[in-house]
Amino acid sequence: MSDRKSSSKHAGRALAACFALAVAILVPGRSSAESLVLYDGFGELRLSPSLSILEDSRGVLDPSEALSPALASSYRNPTGAGSINLGYSSSVFWLKAPILNRSEKELTCLVALRQPAIESVELYWRGGRQVSGALASPKERAVAGREILFRIVAPPGAAGDLLLRVRSETSLNLSFSIFEEDRYRLREDAISFFVCLALGALLWSALYNGFLALSLRDAAYAAYTIVVIGIFLNRLIVLGYFQFYLTPFSGKWNYISILLSTSLFTAAMAFFTSFFLSTRPHFPILHRANLAFPVLVAANMIVLALNAHLADQISIILLFLGAVVSILTGLRSFVAGYRPARFYLLAWAALFVIVLIYSMGLFNIVAFAAYNEEATLLGTVAMAVLMSLALGDRISEMRRLLVTDRLTSIDNRAGLEMEFERMLAPAAALDRSFSIIIADIDRFKEINDQYGHQTGDAVLAELAMALREGIRSGDSVGRWGGDEFLVLCRGSRREGAIAVAEKLRQLVEARDFRLVGRITCSFGVGAWEVGLDRNELFRRADQALYEAKRAGRNRVEG
Repeated sequence: MSDRKSSSKHAGRALAACFALAVAILVPGRSSAESLVLYDGFGELRLSPSLSILEDSRGVLDPSEALSPALASSYRNPTGAGSINLGYSSSVFWLKAPILNRSEKELTCLVALRQPAIESVELYWRGGRQVSGALASPKERAVAGREILFRIVAPPGAAGDLLLRVRSETSLNLSFSIFEEDRYRLREDAISFFVCLALGALLWSALYNGFLALSLRDAAYAAYTIVVIGIFLNRLIVLGYFQFYLTPFSGKWNYISILLSTSLFTAAMAFFTSFFLSTRPHFPILHRANLAFPVLVAANMIVLALNAHLADQISIILLFLGAVVSILTGLRSFVAGYRPARFYLLAWAALFVIVLIYSMGLFNIVAFAAYNEEATLLGTVAMAVLMSLALGDRISEMRRLLVTDRLTSIDNRAGLEMEFERMLAPAAALDRSFSIIIADIDRFKEINDQYGHQTGDAVLAELAMALREGIRSGDSVGRWGGDEFLVLCRGSRREGAIAVAEKLRQLVEARDFRLVGRITCSFGVGAWEVGLDRNELFRRADQALYEAKRAGRNRVEG
């Protein structure tokens, strides 16, 4: 019996829960926002958990109507506690938060909106009205600052609704907080210090790479300098410093300048990708895809003159698509063996994550975090540092290519000359011995005549690999010219170098070359001694090689 009563009780509770859930679903819009409680020393409080939202699609409501009991059920609660993301909208939005001061004294607070690009924000509190936003002039603004600020005074025990009217052509990502004024100033000082360091790093990078562009006359450095300038200006504008310090007279210019700086970055990044990764000769399709973005950016400037709202959305889409194409180009270059593409891909990985999250936030796909702008700045600085490393790696790669034989991937004559000078200087100063070996393929002309020059090139590449595998650790081998190779033997006198040459001769003789079968090489050895100049040393090695050829080939002489 008791089990039956217990079951009935549980069933009743389940039905009640289902009914409550159905009411919550079928009767939307009823606000359940809790009062935001102010108290002594509260520091900072987020407004989002206490805000409810009313959309005024025609923009006809006044504050008294927005606060009327008749519209109370039309307010809805936002999702998420960190910020409110309404995406792009032409509507006016009313945001209401019940405020309660439980302190025994009057509290003076700052209400802050962290997104300074929002065009028009009005605050209503206890019968007063304050105006701010990107389009408000400095005289109209309630409180001066890089963010959108209002000052409210709450008497002891005061309770009432804080009402905000928001309208903007930009994406409505709203992160409201309420601060004690001293706490806000301390927070702003800390953020400004961090931002100054980050923007200073970007500015230094732009100046440094600009100097290199002029010195080296390298288009990649010039394009990258414009990329960094675009990032610098965009962050300066988005974080509110540009308008507050540089253009306080024009809020509309602040909004347009965000779009222009984003477009500058997108176009410059496409040029940089093309120059840095040499897409034109190697990846013509990707080259054309990259260079399409500057054209699209230019076309979007026409759209900007006609519809700024649409141009803003297009600029974000172009930024995202440009990032995708740049990453695909970097991956293609990396797969093709271009080493500097490593840092290029890391840089884009850092920025792409930021761009993706930022773009999804602008279009209301994900929640827009309160500190998204600072995180974006950190991501762009990381990107700039990694791109600088990529450019440095590119210089190293260019130097390596200057001393590398493209056919055999070992040192060319220039690389061998540099290595020889590095070996000669300590030998002359410290009386250390070293030797050189010149190797020449026997009857190489017959291989070219019988199999063709492409096969001859393949034989040279395979022989280079065999010699590189056969030399001692610390020795160097390179292509001296034609079918001649040079081996530099550190610390070897004549007898030791002859032993090395004999080992290499046997290795070549025993190897079955992929396209031509067996070949042989002749070797000439020259040993350095005090007082012997460079020309004489090479003359002796050449003479020894000539004697090996004359004695029947496939020999070592020295």
